[in-house]
Amino acid sequence: MANMLGKTIGKYQLIEFLARGDSSVVYKGFHPEMNRYVAVKILSPSAARSQPAVDEFLKAGEIMAQLDHPNVLPVYDHGEQEGVYYIASRFVEGGPLSNRIQFYNTPQNILQLFGPVTRALDYVHEREIVHGNLKPPNILISRGDRPLLADFGFWQRLVQI
Repeated sequence: MANMLGKTIGKYQLIEFLARGDSSVVYKGFHPEMNRYVAVKILSPSAARSQPAVDEFLKAGEIMAQLDHPNVLPVYDHGEQEGVYYIASRFVEGGPLSNRIQFYNTPQNILQLFGPVTRALDYVHEREIVHGNLKPPNILISRGDRPLLADFGFWQRLVQI
């Protein structure tokens, strides 16, 4: 994927590379009108050539934008600009659990982490949504040690299963 640093996608100026996945890249972005940082996930050009992948990506953004739970990463926006598909969500300073897993080494710490995660999963399951990709990189830990369930890239509606 071409480097998008310095470009503006939708309302977001891409200012820092954060992560690369199989079918997307995540940048730290800035929304100048709102004066806030966001995470901008961009579908890779190879994935964007597949209409089912585009549809799934945009649908995941739409579904996540409707979720409102303290332990589900808020999605602010999703869309397309000149063939570039994006999802904009809250930027989390703390980073993924995979970078901090060594700090969760006692039963008390594990319960503090997974209690909120299971409540977030209950919340999405009540809405007939399955995350489908739950793993440490997809649990973000805020500076206040609050876990946020993220990356519903493989979500499914329970009625489809």
